[in-house]
Amino acid sequence: MRGQKSRSGPGVRPGFEGGQTPMHRRFPKLKGIAGGMGAGKAKYVTVNIDDISAAFAANKLEAGSDVSIESLKAAGVINASGHYRNLPLKVLGDGEMAAGVKVHAAAFSESAKAKIEAAGGSVEVVPGRKKWVREAAAANA
Repeated sequence: MRGQKSRSGPGVRPGFEGGQTPMHRRFPKLKGIAGGMGAGKAKYVTVNIDDISAAFAANKLEAGSDVSIESLKAAGVINASGHYRNLPLKVLGDGEMAAGVKVHAAAFSESAKAKIEAAGGSVEVVPGRKKWVREAAAANA
């Protein structure tokens, strides 16, 4: 027997195609951060109206208190860790709001805003995380 695989040593490396241009060099690469996969990252920590109502029902949140990302973290409604710990809060409209409360968040869905206001509550849009910009670029803008 003769040939490359009959010789001594560890053999050919993974991806070696016998001398022809290998597949990982034939195809174009994806451009951008992490191969173009950055668009799938979350921009908000989301919570549904149903989760907020359940927290009030279970006495995790005090009746009549304002709802913010800090109060939801303290009550254990959201567990924002890792990448999510610096993200702003977005309230989604799944569920029903039992009592009127003031909700502070960076963003609201249209249905969430309508349901909170229909229950006698109010919404307050707080600024989210600001994108870091170099001082020189900010001065020229």
